[in-house]
Amino acid sequence: MSADSKTVLLLISLAVTASGLVLLAATALLGLFRRPRKTFAGIMTTAVSAVIAFAAALLLRGAAANFAVMAADAALKSGGSSFTVAELAESGPTLVSLVRSFAGAAAAPAIFVTVFVLIKLLFCAFNPLIAKVFPKDSPSGAAGRLTGLGVGIVNGIAILVMLFMPLGGTVSLAEKLAESPETASFIESAGEYAGFDGELPPGALSKNPVLLSTRKLGGEAIFYSLTKVRFGDEKRPVDEVIESLAAPAATALELARAADNGTAALLSSSGLVRSFVSDLEVNPDIPDILSELLSSAGRAWAAGNDFLGTAPPQTDGSGIIEALLKVLSEITSKTLTNDLGCAADLMEILDRSGLITGGEDGSLSFNRETLSEPGFISDILCKISEVPNMQPVADSLTEAAIGALADAVGLNGDEKEDLLDRISVELAEMTPEKAEQIEKMIVSAMKVSDSVDGKSPSDILTGLDTDALKDMLDAADGSGIIDGGTDRLLEVIVNSEKIKDSGIIDEKTAEKIANGGSSEVVNTVAAAQKSAAIVKELSEGQPDSKSVEEKLEWLSENLDKDTVDTLKEQLTEEKLTSIGIPPQQAPGLQKLINNILSELSAAEGNGVDMSKETAALTTLYSLAIGTGATSGQEISGNLFGSEPGKTDAGTLVSSVMSSQVISVALVKTVYETETPQIDPIECGIKLSESDRNALTNALNASLKEGMSLTGNEAELYKKKIVSIAAMFGEAGTVGADWTFKG
Repeated sequence: MSADSKTVLLLISLAVTASGLVLLAATALLGLFRRPRKTFAGIMTTAVSAVIAFAAALLLRGAAANFAVMAADAALKSGGSSFTVAELAESGPTLVSLVRSFAGAAAAPAIFVTVFVLIKLLFCAFNPLIAKVFPKDSPSGAAGRLTGLGVGIVNGIAILVMLFMPLGGTVSLAEKLAESPETASFIESAGEYAGFDGELPPGALSKNPVLLSTRKLGGEAIFYSLTKVRFGDEKRPVDEVIESLAAPAATALELARAADNGTAALLSSSGLVRSFVSDLEVNPDIPDILSELLSSAGRAWAAGNDFLGTAPPQTDGSGIIEALLKVLSEITSKTLTNDLGCAADLMEILDRSGLITGGEDGSLSFNRETLSEPGFISDILCKISEVPNMQPVADSLTEAAIGALADAVGLNGDEKEDLLDRISVELAEMTPEKAEQIEKMIVSAMKVSDSVDGKSPSDILTGLDTDALKDMLDAADGSGIIDGGTDRLLEVIVNSEKIKDSGIIDEKTAEKIANGGSSEVVNTVAAAQKSAAIVKELSEGQPDSKSVEEKLEWLSENLDKDTVDTLKEQLTEEKLTSIGIPPQQAPGLQKLINNILSELSAAEGNGVDMSKETAALTTLYSLAIGTGATSGQEISGNLFGSEPGKTDAGTLVSSVMSSQVISVALVKTVYETETPQIDPIECGIKLSESDRNALTNALNASLKEGMSLTGNEAELYKKKIVSIAAMFGEAGTVGADWTFKG
C-alpha cells in the first residue's frame, strides 16, 4: 500500500473516531438533560428507523442495481467502449444477473443509511408527541437524569452502529478477503492487470476503536444480511461468493494476459486451463456463467466478429483453430469441465509438438510436417475420443491433410468439398487401432500431396509417391472413415487435373477404378511410376544404385501379365520424351523397357539377384544410351577406361552377362526379328578404334567363358554377346564364325 493511501486511511480513521465520540457525547448529554420519556422515545424511533431502513434497503436494492447497470452502460458508451452491457447481458445472462446482485449488495448499505437518517430526522420532528406514549411517572430527579444518560448512551451507540455499518462492514469484508489466499492473489493479479494497487487490508481502519465496536455490536450482522448475493439457486454472504469466484477469476486473468500475447501464447497455457478445471470442480455454480460466455465468444469469433471488445484469435490455415472455436460455441454447463479438460490436453499436445507457432508479428504458422510425427495424430484422437464436443477437432485433422492433397492434385472447389463431405471421423467409435489407421491415412496423404504439389506433369509421372498412395488407401479402408471407400478416394485423385496431365493413368486404368478395382489400379500406377522413375534417374546420369535396385525389386515382386500389358500401353514414346529421353531414342527405349518389365514379371521366385540387374542396367544405360553422342559422330576421347569416372569394357560385358533379366530383355530388343538390329535405340554411338578394340576383346573373352554351353543355352549366350555389341553399333565385330561346342 502506498504512503498516500495510508495517510488517507489514517485521516478517515481519525474522522470516524472524532465524529463517533462527538455523536456519543451529544446523545449522552441529551439523555442527561431531557426528560426520560423523551429519551426513551428517541431510542424507540432509532429502532423503528433501523427496521424501516432495513426493509427499504432490501426492497430498493434491485432498483439501485438496475440504475447502476444503466449508469455503467452509459459510461461504457461515452468512453468509446467496443461493447455494451446489453451485449454482455445477451452473451452471459447469468453473469449479468450476478453482477446485478453484486450491484444491489453494494447499494443496500448506502440505501439503509440514507433511509435511516431520513426516517430518524422525521421522527425527531414528532418526538414530543411520541414521548407521550411513555408514562408521566418516569423516573425524575437524579435517578431520572442517570436513566436518561444511560438510555442516551445506548441510543448513541445504536445510531453509531447504523451510521457506520457500511464502512465497518466494508472493512470487515476486506479483512476476510485478505485472509483468503485465493482472494488476495486475485486482487493482486487484478491490480497488476489493470494498473492499480490491490493490497489489503485497509490499514488504520481495521484497528479503529469506533468501527471495531460498532461491528461487534451488530454492524457486521446488518451488513452481511443486506449484502447477500444470489449465486446459483440461493442467496449467500458476499464474502463467500467472492471467495468462490476468486480462484477461477485469477486464472481467467492469467489466461487473458496470455491471450493478449497472441493465440500461440494462449496455446502454451494448458496448465492454467487445468487450474481452471480444478476451480470449477469445487464451484458448481460457476459453469453456468462460464459456459454462456465461452459459447457466445465461440459463436462470435467463429463468425469473424469481436466478442465484448476482444478480436477473434488468429488462424493458421489448418482449420484446427476454427475447430476449437466451434467446440467453444457448443459448450454447455454440463459439458464444460470435460470440454476444458480435453482442451487442456489438446493445447499441451499442440504446444509440445510445435504444430502451431506464432511469429513476432502475432501471426500463426501451421507446421504441417508435425502431423507426420509418429503417434501425434493418434494421440490427439485418443485424447479427445471421450468428449463428443471435440468432434470438430477430429474432423479438422483429417480435412487438413486430405484438403491439402485435394489442392495439390488440382481438384476444383466442388470436387474438394464433395471429398471432404465424405470423411467422417466418429469419435464415439474411436479405438487405438482405428486412431492408428487414421494417422496412417493422414500421414500418407501428406506424403502423396508433397510428391505432387507444385510439380510438373513429368515430375508427377516419375515422382508420385505411390507407396504412400497405397498406404493411404489401405488405411482409409481399414479406418472406414470415407463414404464410398477407397475406390471413391482413388477415383477422385486419379481424375484430378494434375494426375490426368501426368499421364500416369490411362482410360483403361480409369475404367478399372470405376469398376471397383482400386487395389489393382494402385499396383499399376505404382509400376508405371517406378518404371518411369528408373528411366529418369538413368537419363539424368549418376543414378542412385540403391534406389534403382529397390524399384526393380518391387517391380519383380508386383508385376503380373495384365499389369505389364497395361504399362506397355501407358509408357508411350511421348511420356518418355516428357521425362527427358531424346525423341529418336524413345521408340527403341520403349521396346527395351517393355521387355525388361516382361522379364521382371517372370522373375519372381526365380532367385534373381537384383543387385546384379541394377549393375547391368545402370552400366549399360550410362555407356550406351546416356553417352549424349549424336548420330554418326565419333565419341571424343575414349568411352571405356579404367581411370576414375570411367568403366572398362570388361566390366560392362561381365555385368550384362551376369544378369538374368536385363540381358534377356536386351536380346529380345535386338532380336526383334531373326536378324539382330544394330543400334536398336538409335544411340548414334561411333566408337573410337581403341574403344572398338576394348569392346571386341571383352566380348571375345566372355565368349570363351561360354564355350562349354550347348544347345539353347549356347544360342542365347551368343545372342547376349551380339546384343551388347549391337548397342554400340558394333555387331559386325562379332564374326559369323563364332561357334560353340556341340
